[in-house]
Amino acid sequence: MQRQKSIWIIYLLLITFFSSPLTGCDDNDEEAEPEYPEILTDIDGNQYETVLVGDNLWMAENLSVTHYSSGDEIPTGLENDEWLGTSEGAFAVYPHEEVEGINSEENMVEAYGKLYNWFAVDDPRGLCPKGWRIPTDEELNALTDYISNNIQAENMANALKSCRQVNSPLGGECDTEEHPRWNEHPDHHGTDALGFNALPAGNRQTYGGTFENIGHWWTIWSSTEYDGQQAIHRWIRSNSGNVFDLDPSEKQAGYSVRCVWDPE
Repeated sequence: MQRQKSIWIIYLLLITFFSSPLTGCDDNDEEAEPEYPEILTDIDGNQYETVLVGDNLWMAENLSVTHYSSGDEIPTGLENDEWLGTSEGAFAVYPHEEVEGINSEENMVEAYGKLYNWFAVDDPRGLCPKGWRIPTDEELNALTDYISNNIQAENMANALKSCRQVNSPLGGECDTEEHPRWNEHPDHHGTDALGFNALPAGNRQTYGGTFENIGHWWTIWSSTEYDGQQAIHRWIRSNSGNVFDLDPSEKQAGYSVRCVWDPE
């Protein structure tokens, strides 16, 4: 009787084994491709288009959020001396009164986004929407490496720039004086070869706290700190095809922000 019982146990175990699905044994199984979001929405409800460059999914527009991902407000409206003296996160909007063709603060933000100091970039409450983060210095290098290896090794900035430019030789919608657009230059016009759509939002300087270079410079922060006073950034100009990373910048500077996708 005991022997018959043992045979039945073995029989049931064999049935269970062969009827169970086998996993991890199919050499043809491939890891599923991630579903990249074409649009992301920040905590304020602003929506941004995205672009895949190499292994990284980027925002294809400058950030314009007014709250951290925690829901806390980001300070703004700082006078020049307050801007230079703060060690807290803050944002600023380039004064529309200083730019011909832009008639309100809302128009300015819609065209070029907002400018943030690095303290906002580094704030643990999160400047980027959830699931996104500020790019590292290495990821900014990967961006330019991708252009160099796949698009063009020289004048890489032209591939990043929006084609919207005063007297762009590309014509059509690229040739425009309406904002947003780059200042005119005969040799260095944007081609937007990647769909990255870099637009020259200018910056808020660390000397005097003044605003400069709209139409001429686009500068973005990285999350990488250089030392106690400075952090790493990248910038491109209307009159050059270079992507500049020569010097770190003081953390009080006001630059544009682009976020990269970080689904984990």
